Amino acid sequence: MDQQTTLPQQPTPQPIPPLAGGLPSAPPPPMPPITPITLLSRLKSPYGVIAAILVVLVIGSLVFITTRKPAPAPIVPTPTPTPMPTPTPVRQPSSIATQSAFLSLEASVSTLANDLNTLTLQDPSLSPPVLDLPLGFK
Repeated sequence: MDQQTTLPQQPTPQPIPPLAGGLPSAPPPPMPPITPITLLSRLKSPYGVIAAILVVLVIGSLVFITTRKPAPAPIVPTPTPTPMPTPTPVRQPSSIATQSAFLSLEASVSTLANDLNTLTLQDPSLSPPVLDLPLGFK
């Protein structure tokens, strides 16, 4: 008996069947690359911006509430008593106050006080001159 080794037959390639339009089917288009969703890409949407603003406001208000100092108690004004002036005691003139030299000194002091009260300090003849010099600046 002759033994021959036979190799299995390889299948022959089959032609691609045509589509209804008569064109062969094209390979499917390549898929776009898958990008991971990051925080930055989420913040680019309007909802992400609104959510980020809300988070910042909530955190800011919590920080503000916990760090603010309590309001001081209102100061209630206490009424101050009205000062009562002490009465002026009646003066008893001394023996010197009745002498003629002391009486003339009092009269001269009162005359000087009247002269000082009637003195005019604003004398128009003592005002400085007006200096209006032509300096030639234009």
